[in-house]
Amino acid sequence: MENLTISKENAVKAFDQANTKGKDLLKNLFGEKVFVKNIMDVVIDLPSALKYNGKTQEQFNWETERDTPAQKAEKALEEIALALREGKPLRMDQRWYYPYFERNTGSSVSFSYYDYYYDYVLANVGARRSVDTAEKAVYMGKKFIEYYNLSLAPEAAK
Repeated sequence: MENLTISKENAVKAFDQANTKGKDLLKNLFGEKVFVKNIMDVVIDLPSALKYNGKTQEQFNWETERDTPAQKAEKALEEIALALREGKPLRMDQRWYYPYFERNTGSSVSFSYYDYYYDYVLANVGARRSVDTAEKAVYMGKKFIEYYNLSLAPEAAK
């Protein structure tokens, strides 16, 4: 048996020029991930993120069957972020991006005698829910807002 080697660049060129049958053949040979141009066109919902990550909806449901809706939403966001990062781990020497949400709850300043205390609230986001570009973070925050509602404010999402 003889092996054939092809560069990713040449495979992508062939894919771009191929008809439907040729594209299907190349996807079967090299996998669909090789030919993704914009991951945000692929990850449009949780099932597509799971598929990109090599999981089925049934596997995800089994993994989260005992979780609360908020915990399940957190795990869904982790899967979505992983797919949007195209499976690449984030490194400590690079910027990480994640959606942020502003909720106006009124003033958080209180005064006592001549001293004052300014209070603010922060929410820490783990690397598993972070992505590698600001564009992906904005997309993630807008496209998957229902998971953030369940995750960040489970009582309000009811």
